[in-house]
Amino acid sequence: MTDCEICGKERWVDLRRNGHLAITLLKGGLCKSCAQKERNYYKPRVKRLRINDSLGYVHILIGEDDFFYPMARKSGRVPEHRLVMAKSLNRCLLPWEIVHHRNGIKDDNRLENLALINGDGSHNTLLNKAINTLQRENAELKERLSHYENQGAE
Repeated sequence: MTDCEICGKERWVDLRRNGHLAITLLKGGLCKSCAQKERNYYKPRVKRLRINDSLGYVHILIGEDDFFYPMARKSGRVPEHRLVMAKSLNRCLLPWEIVHHRNGIKDDNRLENLALINGDGSHNTLLNKAINTLQRENAELKERLSHYENQGAE
């Protein structure tokens, strides 16, 4: 039994492992928790700046001093498509504002592929296309109907 060189706690050393002398256990003179802290201090985990989530969206790590940090999640990451739109508007996006990928490809975050939509869906481009198509077809059908009604009256 020896004391840890950092915290001073007693540490138990097993001199035998699988029937063989384990000299490596004595190396360093640190308890298990202090040895773990030392390893983590010298080998810090590197956070990747850009990751893809399971849904296919790209997330960017930003610092606390960044103007757009209020948009970040608890992890300090912001979805890239929201960040691109916010930078183009020179303001942070509000939580209910939705950024839509026009071509449906979630990692294509070019500004020309993004559209800002209100959370109420009033600017939903797919819905507006469908409504415009139906209105056009309805106007054509009304015109045909009035044409047939005029021919029958004659």
